[in-house]
Amino acid sequence: MKGVWIVGTDTEVGKTYITAQIVRHLRSKKKPTYPMKPIQSGSINNRSPDLDTVLQIANINPTPDLYQMMCPYMFQKAASPHLAARLENRTISIDHIVAHAHTLSKRGFLCIEGCGGLLVPINQHETMFDLLQALPLPIIVVVRGGLGTINHTLLTLNLLKNNPVAGIIINDTYKPTDVKIRQDNPKIIASFGKIPILADLNFGEELDEFTLENIVSTLA
Repeated sequence: MKGVWIVGTDTEVGKTYITAQIVRHLRSKKKPTYPMKPIQSGSINNRSPDLDTVLQIANINPTPDLYQMMCPYMFQKAASPHLAARLENRTISIDHIVAHAHTLSKRGFLCIEGCGGLLVPINQHETMFDLLQALPLPIIVVVRGGLGTINHTLLTLNLLKNNPVAGIIINDTYKPTDVKIRQDNPKIIASFGKIPILADLNFGEELDEFTLENIVSTLA
């Protein structure tokens, strides 16, 4: 299986945007690439808002069967997956997600977007981290740039210390209130984390094609 995980230190750090740009870029290079959002909490009309955003940006119009393969689990409640599933009397199975991923991977390269942070429970016994172990692919970690990101990022990297982390993307989803903190955080994260920073995006800044090409080159 060829692909990449796009995970975050938390929810709302910009995983969907990064996933969409990587998928779009690879498909623009004529490389068959497919997004996957294994678990969507907060579905709307039996659709995944995150997956739909990626599909729109990457100009992909999947069949219903392919859409189901890209997003095996959708739940109405915008909550931790274990709770969202329980409220619907359902249980999330890692084996079920892995089977869909292997089928989808026969079509091309996978860009798999995580759900929340790595220790978010997906059922009563397993977390997103367990799902990552079941689908061992290179990992890109998306993090915030502002106050608190050092601790969140280093804790995430420590959990991933035995996994193939390709790099970090710093992505501001809001404007930092302290410029000095924002300027210092990437340096400290790089120093302590010992992981390459693939991109550092200020609030409102877009990933350019040159940076995207450098990012995807780390996944070869």
